[in-house]
Order: sequence, then structure tokens, then C-alpha cells
Amino acid sequence: MAAAVCQITTKSLIPYLNFVSEPVGAIVVGLLTMIRMDFGFVKYARPFLITFIGTCASGFTYISIFKSLTLFMAVKKNPAFAYLTMVVIVTALANAILATVLYFPLKATLAKDR
Repeated sequence: MAAAVCQITTKSLIPYLNFVSEPVGAIVVGLLTMIRMDFGFVKYARPFLITFIGTCASGFTYISIFKSLTLFMAVKKNPAFAYLTMVVIVTALANAILATVLYFPLKATLAKDR
């Protein structure tokens, strides 16, 4: 679903590349949620860490595939890859902060409904 939304909101040079990178991020997040992290400070940082790592996994998969597909193009020292890395890191931080801010109120709200 996230890849379909990305198709609408992005101007990617290689269309449909998100359909490969987004599932990678989802799998990483799914695997990380299986790890017990309910001790000390890590319990409160868990949403931040999982979201940050998942977004980075998706973003760096996108960059890696993009770079491998453009490897054989006649482009000398293209700075776009450095910029894409910064976009991934800033997006991962923004996503992680937003997920952390929303996680605990949503968790409390959903617990009240039971």
C-alpha cells in the first residue's frame, strides 16, 4: 500500500521501484517487532528505533537498486546519491519522531477499548 501511495506522491526517475523497497522495510519492521525490547529505556525508545531502522532499510534498498540500475549510465560523480542518502536519513528521523509521538497515546486508547 505504501508503494502505491509513493507512486502518486513522488517523481521518481525509475517508476515502480518503491514496490521493491517498501516490502523490504515492512519485513524489517515485522522482524524487529518480534524481538523483546521491554526493559529500561529501550521500552520507550522501541517505536523510534523500529521506525527509524525500517525506514532506513526501505530507503537504502531503494538507493541501492537505483544506483545499480544507473551504474552503467554515463554519469560522472553524480551527487544525487549523496542527496538521496540525506533524504533517507531525514525522512527516517521524521518518521521515527512521528511514530514515537503517536505510539503511546494510540496504545493507551486501544487498551481502553478492550
